[in-house]
Amino acid sequence: MNFTISEIVNKTGGRLVRGEHNAIINSVSTDSRTLVVGDLFVAIIGENFDGHDFIHQAKQNGAIGTVVSKSAEINLPVVIEVRDTLIAYGKIANLHRNRFDIPIVAITGSNGKTTTKDMVAEIL
Repeated sequence: MNFTISEIVNKTGGRLVRGEHNAIINSVSTDSRTLVVGDLFVAIIGENFDGHDFIHQAKQNGAIGTVVSKSAEINLPVVIEVRDTLIAYGKIANLHRNRFDIPIVAITGSNGKTTTKDMVAEIL
């Protein structure tokens, strides 16, 4: 994936609280358990959880930084503050998607999705 912090700050409209604009992150995740060294953790707030509660775990797993919507004492090299982390996560996904000039295909229905998906993949 590889993005600079500057690209993420610009796309999300966030504010770089800590870190260097030219720092590079390898990948982005909302699951603190899947992070590896060099990844960025996005602290999403859900109905039954608050990703901000998992920032410490994200750091232990190697996160280089985090995207947050709550101000807090965060001991990571990169901290980006945004209004809404879910919206920011969507904007980061859009940034990633726009790097590729390939068609998007959606396959829905009750039966035959896997077979259809495999056939479309072979055609494209």
